[in-house]
Amino acid sequence: MNYYNPFDVPFSLITTESLKTLCDVSEGWYVEYKEKVPNPSSIAKSISAFANTYGGWLFYGIKEKSKDEPVASEFFGFDRSEINGYLNRIRQSVNSHVIPAPILT
Repeated sequence: MNYYNPFDVPFSLITTESLKTLCDVSEGWYVEYKEKVPNPSSIAKSISAFANTYGGWLFYGIKEKSKDEPVASEFFGFDRSEINGYLNRIRQSVNSHVIPAPILT
């Protein structure tokens, strides 16, 4: 099975510079942009939708340009000191709300 990848490189080789590619990638079947990490049920809903189709890329810390032009426009990101907390929140949200829980990479 082929997996969608909006980048020209494997996941392990994605850099900050690679994110510029997303300015030409629309939200849709395989990509979703969120400015902030939402509440647990919203996290679970997005991940469950990808898990029940063909997978996808869920980006937090990225704002879409507009509803008419749903490409990445602003890259807010997160403070490094907050990353582990957000990762734990995402994992706990999925484990609490999605059965069976998908494997997150």
